[in-house]
Amino acid sequence: MKKKLLFVALALSSSISLVGCGGDGDDKNTGKVTTPIVIPPMVTAIPPVVTAPAPVVIPPVVTAPTPVPTSVFYNVKVIDGYLKNAQVWLDIDGDKQRDDDEPSILSGDGGVAQLDVTNTVNPEQYSAFAKIIFGQTVDEDTGPVAHGYVMSAPPGEKVISPLSTLVSIGIAHNTDGTETAEERAVIQQAVITQIANDLGIQEEYVLGDYIASGSGSAAYAAEHIVISKILPNDTDEFTVIIADNSDDAAFNKQVSVVSDMIKGVVEITAEEDFDTQVSIFDDDDDLDTDSDGDGLPDGLDTFPNDANEWLDFDGDLIGNNADPDDDNDGVIDELDIDPFDPALGLSETKQVIQFLQNSSIFYTLSEELNDNVSELYIDGFVVNGDLAVTESYQRIRTDNSSASLSTEMSSDLLLTVLGWTNVGGGYTLDLADGMLTAYPTRYSDISYQVTSVMSELSGLNIAENSINWEMFIDDSTVYPEGAISALFSLTANQDTYSLSGDAIWVLRGNSGVGDGADATTLNELITASSAGNNPDSGLVHGVSLGQHVGVELVADNTVNFYTFDFSEMETAQKIASTTWSLTSLNGEEIISFTAPQMVIDSWVDRWVYDSPHIIFSVYQDRVVRGSVQKSGELIDGDKSAFMNEVAKNAVVNAVQVDITVCGSGDIDTDASLDDFEQAVSNCGGSSQPITSEMLTLQSFHRIDDQGESRNHVFSNDGTVVVYEQGIESYTQDWSINGDRIQLSNTFGENGEESNNSIWALLDSTDAAWSMKVYDSATYRDGDNQLITNSEVWSGLLDLRDADGAYDCEIRYNSGPASIDEFNAQLAACGVLPDMDLADNSILRITGSLQTRSYVFNLDNTAFYYRNGVKYNRIWAINDDSNLELYNGEEQPLNYVMRLVDDTNGNLKFAVYDNGRQSIWSTTYKGVDLSVDILACEDLDSGWDEVNDVPLTYRSFDEFKQAVTSCQDGKLLAAFSDGLIDRGITLTTGDALNQADDIDTYQFNQDGSGVFTYNNGAGDVSVPMTWIIYEEGIVKIVMEYTDGNDVAQTAHDYLTIVETNGIDFSVKVFSRSTALQGIDDTDLGELGSRVLKVPDVE
Repeated sequence: MKKKLLFVALALSSSISLVGCGGDGDDKNTGKVTTPIVIPPMVTAIPPVVTAPAPVVIPPVVTAPTPVPTSVFYNVKVIDGYLKNAQVWLDIDGDKQRDDDEPSILSGDGGVAQLDVTNTVNPEQYSAFAKIIFGQTVDEDTGPVAHGYVMSAPPGEKVISPLSTLVSIGIAHNTDGTETAEERAVIQQAVITQIANDLGIQEEYVLGDYIASGSGSAAYAAEHIVISKILPNDTDEFTVIIADNSDDAAFNKQVSVVSDMIKGVVEITAEEDFDTQVSIFDDDDDLDTDSDGDGLPDGLDTFPNDANEWLDFDGDLIGNNADPDDDNDGVIDELDIDPFDPALGLSETKQVIQFLQNSSIFYTLSEELNDNVSELYIDGFVVNGDLAVTESYQRIRTDNSSASLSTEMSSDLLLTVLGWTNVGGGYTLDLADGMLTAYPTRYSDISYQVTSVMSELSGLNIAENSINWEMFIDDSTVYPEGAISALFSLTANQDTYSLSGDAIWVLRGNSGVGDGADATTLNELITASSAGNNPDSGLVHGVSLGQHVGVELVADNTVNFYTFDFSEMETAQKIASTTWSLTSLNGEEIISFTAPQMVIDSWVDRWVYDSPHIIFSVYQDRVVRGSVQKSGELIDGDKSAFMNEVAKNAVVNAVQVDITVCGSGDIDTDASLDDFEQAVSNCGGSSQPITSEMLTLQSFHRIDDQGESRNHVFSNDGTVVVYEQGIESYTQDWSINGDRIQLSNTFGENGEESNNSIWALLDSTDAAWSMKVYDSATYRDGDNQLITNSEVWSGLLDLRDADGAYDCEIRYNSGPASIDEFNAQLAACGVLPDMDLADNSILRITGSLQTRSYVFNLDNTAFYYRNGVKYNRIWAINDDSNLELYNGEEQPLNYVMRLVDDTNGNLKFAVYDNGRQSIWSTTYKGVDLSVDILACEDLDSGWDEVNDVPLTYRSFDEFKQAVTSCQDGKLLAAFSDGLIDRGITLTTGDALNQADDIDTYQFNQDGSGVFTYNNGAGDVSVPMTWIIYEEGIVKIVMEYTDGNDVAQTAHDYLTIVETNGIDFSVKVFSRSTALQGIDDTDLGELGSRVLKVPDVE
């Protein structure tokens, strides 16, 4: 391999600090010498002082002599040893030649040359040259010089030496005259460093007086540079040398050879021993003849008769040009960090490339979430020359075997030249040119730069050295011998646009009305004007970006970022603003914006995206969210590892993945058996054949898409009884066909109707099976027509004993019961659903239609609402995965709860009451507090502001009709003595932040109360009484004096039509003597409002 002496990598910065360079020893402060001239004083004759008037005497003028011009000198020193009678000059015009008008002089004792620079401005800006003349110049250490040569020093340097000459030439090789002073200083320092490293000497001596400083190594190096005759003979040769910086230039080759020879001695010689060190050249070395014409004299040429070779760094008799490993460290030069340092081998990237190429096949492992269940996938790459291509894609089953999948299943929705494209088929890794580049095999225009670092894994803890997976059985398991990986991260080589595939949730700004994931155009996302800084949450027209966070896209291209508070003030807080843009790329319209870092920091865990650059675009007739990976930006969170077979197998054997559903290939209608076979293949095929022993006396339980239970109980007589919602429904015949189960039955007239099913087992545990099922049903429709429908579906079947319950039954125990008894009941249930409580809310409606709800905060505090009244709680998940509830910090345990069934939209909890030591179960509903409880305005009267009467009068029957309509499909509570047993206050506003037009009902336990309203003129309070008029209806009676000083009576009837446990949507029917009367047949005003219990400080 060729070696160039001077290689300079510029690393310029706008904040470079420059340190002035100068000679060493006594010459540092003797650059300018001046000769002082004494100027005589001016003499003036002074007349005598007299008192009487006298003639004026004019003294004679004595003129001072003309000053002699001051001479200015610039001292430099010429060294090999100190050189006397060398011709020295400043190269003012930069032509390297000594001109008559340039400062010039012969050096004197100690090699000092005192240049007269009286007429030269800033002599430090010019290079100094010295011509050492054979027959004239004398080395004060060795006598007359053996041959003539030329040396130079960079501008401002006061020592001209063989070392400074190499610096001057190196600077010339790496500059073109356009550099700033700062840039030139950086280059000069880089050259100094290179020369010092190549010769094995200290940097401080390269431009200094190494004789005065006593550096034996630097003096030895300088002496042998001169002896080698590589310095230019004259200024013309100097000009030729600086003009050619190629690797093949004779001077560069000569310097390389001589430097290596000198360094070889310097590295093994102590500083004090150089005086006795013999020369590396002797009288037999021919330093004048170049037999092979390669620019190296025979005395410097290891191969004097081979024009293609002149060096043999490792002494293996193979020239450096032909030798693939010059330092003989086992790493070829192309992959070697330093090809001439056996202590340094492969660079990180080149180590990874060599590892991958030597592996023939390697793997990447990745974790993906499927319905919040972690799955482990493996991509296998096969290496062919400089390319590695995805050849396999596998999913790890629960028994740690692998299911082979189609590479088409590993796909990303990317913007290609064809528009939005589902890019599957795997990736290609390009290993050429010492770099790692990855791209989708079918779309090489989308590429990523791969940064990778090798890791020897043998003996390391697997759980701690496998990225961030949390699915390890034993976190003490270590990698075996031979396990190797390379961690890598990706940087996009271009702006890369991708979509998540999920439709966005659009907030319509109409208090929840019309909200949904149904936007089909980008215009639906844009609002004409902003809702403001702290608007009502329901008034923000925007797009959700996560739980209680979202953005508002205003028509003026402003994007506002909001955090929503649905549980307290029901307001949205604008935390930042920036701009959005609409662009057209590859035929696709894209809205894009970048989330400020303060937004990401504020949203904390609610920010779940890898990139701050968010986009919206239309894909398959729906608006979808995506992101942009900007060119040159590291893809955040996208870290994985290349692993060899040993490492991959170690990880696979150490994990325990959860069982999950494979929905690939599912078809709702008109599915064929071929579709079923393809779906099974897509999921990796059957994990194992199903046998009779696996079925008999077993019960398989599942919940269908409608939330209803199905239970199949297999008997050894070849029949299976099917239970629907726990009730025996029908019997089928079953049989084993190959590795699958077939189930069938007929019914109807002449057996013309039938059900036929085929089950394939995709994965299994002791507690559950993951299935792919083909169902074909023939039946008569509503028109008595015989039709057939078939589908392919997938699901999880829970395994139970045939005589066991199909669901988790918690046996009531009034106490005393222990927590161990509670846990034993849970253990008997088998597989239990996960509890995802943080930042979620649950609601229970009691048998008397009272409400009990919990809001679980991220910080493990909780709010407990009893009939809307708020209490503070503390919650935690214990080591048994159960929920613990406390009334407060350092308070005794209140309840232990565990979710045992989450089917059919219900959340069934087992409960251990620690105070009563009892066990029971109860059912909650999950409540999304981001969805507002709204007033139901069915049949509302409206109000005539002019005449101050209802626009439409309604009857009591119409009130009850509207209640029925509003309650349809809603979570309900009801006014009752139990709901008001402790007294309760309900308001349309917040007691801590009153505004105009606020109504408040205060219900006291004894049936009395106060109604307070505020119409902008201050609070007005009216005494009231209340009774439960009918089931769920509370009647309020108020007597008051109106503005005309007339006594009036009003009867209000209130019914709750919807609740989330915190807010109550209420229909109100009002009769009044101020309207049509208060008799049971009188009409009145029908209205609606949302009430809540006000927070108190």
